[in-house]
Amino acid sequence: MISQATWALGGPKVTLLVYVDMSASMTTHRNQLADMAGWITDELKAKCGDYEVLVNNLTYETEFAKGGEIVRGKDQPAWVTKDTPNGKEIIRRRIAYNSWDPAFYYTTMLNSDSREKTYSSVLETLPQRLALAPSGNSPGSAVGILILTDAAPVFETHSPEDASLMLINQLGPRPYMVGALGARSESCMDTSYANNEFSEELIQADPSKINWLNEFVALNQGYNWSICADDRDEEAELLERSVKDYMIMLMEEAQCMVMM
Repeated sequence: MISQATWALGGPKVTLLVYVDMSASMTTHRNQLADMAGWITDELKAKCGDYEVLVNNLTYETEFAKGGEIVRGKDQPAWVTKDTPNGKEIIRRRIAYNSWDPAFYYTTMLNSDSREKTYSSVLETLPQRLALAPSGNSPGSAVGILILTDAAPVFETHSPEDASLMLINQLGPRPYMVGALGARSESCMDTSYANNEFSEELIQADPSKINWLNEFVALNQGYNWSICADDRDEEAELLERSVKDYMIMLMEEAQCMVMM
């Protein structure tokens, strides 16, 4: 936890990195999360005073993209803060991301050789992203990692335990909160990956991979909220409630509620 003395020093209280699954199967959920950009930034500004937000591509690894790429428009800053002009709309468009949108120069390049990943992308890019933060990677800022994906975690190269240790080593004493919005069972995962032959072989060889997300976030003070429901309206309600629960937890970890 951040001490009140550290909290009072100024600077961003929350450094939020959003990692978004850019696959077609997540379009609806991406748009729902994007529509909450205004609520997220309003809450951070009202209760934390200052914040910095970065949106990243999460899951696709191709010949051209390794996953974890920053999503931003041409001539726009990578990080959005409370002082960024039109910051809410910038975050909304980055999360919703459409490859045809001329405002973006990052393009998701999909092909038959692409491999879906999940937290590997986060672990590989987190140090560089934090080093480029406007706060200068301030130890007084709580780190929030929010992930939206339905990827089947069969391509992970690290166990949940090893991945957790890597994250802790990268963040040091900084408080942080991991949250995942996505599949919690095989039936909810992206069927193009959950049902293909390669994925089935991996799952059969190591059934624990299905629970990779749950185990990882449990080791890192976080939760993996399911956004899989029987109908679209119920899924939308689940996602909205989950995002709000996560943000409340993150702001409490950063002691944002303590106005001094």
